[in-house]
Amino acid sequence: MKLKKIAAVIMMAAMIGGTGVTAYAQDAKPVTIDVQKAGETAQFQYLQLICADNSTETGWAFTSDDIAKNYRDAFGSEYSDQQLIWMLIQKADPDAKVPDGTKIIDDGQIADALENVAKANYELSEKVKKISVEEAGLYYIAGTEQDYTYSPMAAYVGFTYETKGDVKGELTTNGVTAKKATEHIVKSAQDEDKVTEIGRTVTYEITSVVPYFAENTTNRGYWVNDKLNGAEYVTSENKIQLKVTVGDAKEQTYTADVVKNEDGTQSFYADLSKIVADNSNANKEIRITYQAVVTDVTVGNTASIGSGENDPEFGKDEEKLYTGNITITKYASDKDNDDLSDNAKLAGARFKVYKKSSDDSREYAAFQKVNGRYLFDGWKTEAEATEIETGEDGTAKVEGLDLGTYYFEETKAPKGYSVNKKDVSATLTLGNEEIATGTVAEGTYMIDTTLSGLPSAGGVGTAIFTIAGCSIMIAAAGYGIMAHRKAER
Repeated sequence: MKLKKIAAVIMMAAMIGGTGVTAYAQDAKPVTIDVQKAGETAQFQYLQLICADNSTETGWAFTSDDIAKNYRDAFGSEYSDQQLIWMLIQKADPDAKVPDGTKIIDDGQIADALENVAKANYELSEKVKKISVEEAGLYYIAGTEQDYTYSPMAAYVGFTYETKGDVKGELTTNGVTAKKATEHIVKSAQDEDKVTEIGRTVTYEITSVVPYFAENTTNRGYWVNDKLNGAEYVTSENKIQLKVTVGDAKEQTYTADVVKNEDGTQSFYADLSKIVADNSNANKEIRITYQAVVTDVTVGNTASIGSGENDPEFGKDEEKLYTGNITITKYASDKDNDDLSDNAKLAGARFKVYKKSSDDSREYAAFQKVNGRYLFDGWKTEAEATEIETGEDGTAKVEGLDLGTYYFEETKAPKGYSVNKKDVSATLTLGNEEIATGTVAEGTYMIDTTLSGLPSAGGVGTAIFTIAGCSIMIAAAGYGIMAHRKAER
């Protein structure tokens, strides 16, 4: 409940006065002060600051001189206890009948008073999840909750009244809304398995809770600090667009300049301070999205939110994305290809990489060769595909791939070997894991055989046998002629 309402109820009770107030307070049943919008793990401690007192002109009194001084230091050292309470009454209702000359105070001074109480280190109640009290008055409340910082709070507990104005014996309170600021944000990429591919546009999302700022806070700030490596922000004229949604409100667009850092990273600082110009958005969920294009095999992104450009007081988180790689090894065939440990590895084999669509059509991969590495560069036609080549170790690695099955088609065999027409494949998968925690790697291999022997051409061949046969035939014919002539003689 706002302090304005608290003071209004204080004024009402003060006007009733009389001994009946104190008497009913002693017999009243406990009432629970509800701290609205607090988390399930939140715990609270409390201290009564003001109690009912029918001997005073307001009907109320501070529970100790030290607490009165905490308010006096915030409102003005020259004022009495009762004047301080009249100030609270007037703050609640400017038309209330208060003594002439009552000073007008603001929300910042009330926040200062509560901070003075917080700094005084009074002995508070034990930590509880629910605050239960038995007396009317104003209560200081301190909250603790994982990932949140609470500002000092105050809640009023009053009496219920009959329609004719008589005081009932029941206590009542509207509770108080949690005044807290988160120390936690969630940074995520809209990619469930955290595996992507080079060239893909990724949408990043930051979710958090808009912090509550104490009313006495000056120069309120709400800055998003983001740093990216392995990717580049999607920009227009070097400005990134952030889509911001607070609670159920309509999405708003903010822009920020992108800085290219010397270490190769990119970053931006986005000023969202108008969201916290007042506390109307406090405790509402905030969602911030923007986009980046993957440029390397691993992407790191760190985001923080704070009241200044370099102050992550409202939370910091990191998101990582990974890609996959496949290594193909080219072996020479030998007598036992079931055991490849002694097979020679072949350099100079060339391949094209493709994947199949649901209709069995093919998309071929293009790669950029950077410092000897084949980095994925998009899907092309077969004619536009990049040929990768095995090195001296007989291997070639392609990097920057998403999960899925990839095929290797040999386009040129090493010298002395024939092209293997049977394509091989490898499948990048997370196995039993749901989210990648590192680069996904897989391997495959292909075996080539040596060239088969062919019939020779252009050598001696059968000519020598033909010549020899002809010579024998000629010799035989000559011998026959000579024998015939000899017989005639």
